[in-house]
Amino acid sequence: CGHMLEYVSDPIHFVWEALFDNLSEYHLFVTCSLAFHLLIYWPLCLALMYLDITKSPQWLYKYKIQKRKDHGWSSYKKTITQAIINQVVAYLFAAFVFYTCDYFDYQMTMSRELPSGFTIFWHLVVFALVEEFGFFYSHYIFHNKFFYSRIHSFHHRFTAPVGMACIYAHPIEHIVANLAPLFLGPILLRVHVVELWIWLTIGIIDTINTHSGYEFPITSSAKPHDYHHEAFIYNYGALGILDWLHGTSGKRREGKRNW
Repeated sequence: CGHMLEYVSDPIHFVWEALFDNLSEYHLFVTCSLAFHLLIYWPLCLALMYLDITKSPQWLYKYKIQKRKDHGWSSYKKTITQAIINQVVAYLFAAFVFYTCDYFDYQMTMSRELPSGFTIFWHLVVFALVEEFGFFYSHYIFHNKFFYSRIHSFHHRFTAPVGMACIYAHPIEHIVANLAPLFLGPILLRVHVVELWIWLTIGIIDTINTHSGYEFPITSSAKPHDYHHEAFIYNYGALGILDWLHGTSGKRREGKRNW
């Protein structure tokens, strides 16, 4: 009874112990990673879709960045279809990564003991820097004329992005520019799989926010990536570090109308 109360008081350990005792390493790495994605992606994106289509409640819709561009149900239908396709692609990609790491005996940590808060923090910093590098350069390459016309233009059909469109992309781009930079840091450091889940959770929330089309006061700014979708030639990265280094940072002119 005392052992049970200890875990009830620490829900993270309680959930991890339950999953660890009942799931294989494959399902911990692949299935659970996708499950966390789905549990975050669909509720947030459907809420933003409702806000876009109904324009209510007004106290939230007033934060819309490009008010002159409306997205109705017709736009969202094709986005939902592509999102489901790319979520299947993500599952297959995660399975490929799992079996590749297993083949080369380079698996992530899946021990019963969880890492410390400090370890998780500095790992997250490394993940963010690795993703910035991978996303910026892959994204920049996809803006090359050859790749843009064949692959990346698919994603840029939304010149005013919406949250659901964060994975509205050609499957090749989704693998190379979205999934690979996100998984690379955790794989290289061979971190605990729970750290992967935390990182994927942060990643999906952030990319939904940056594509949301709303400048909500309590979230990180969506304006840089929103402007990228409108102007195409600025703000390729996730953090802005490499955009600053390469001189590709940009923002809307003060006073430009967005309605």
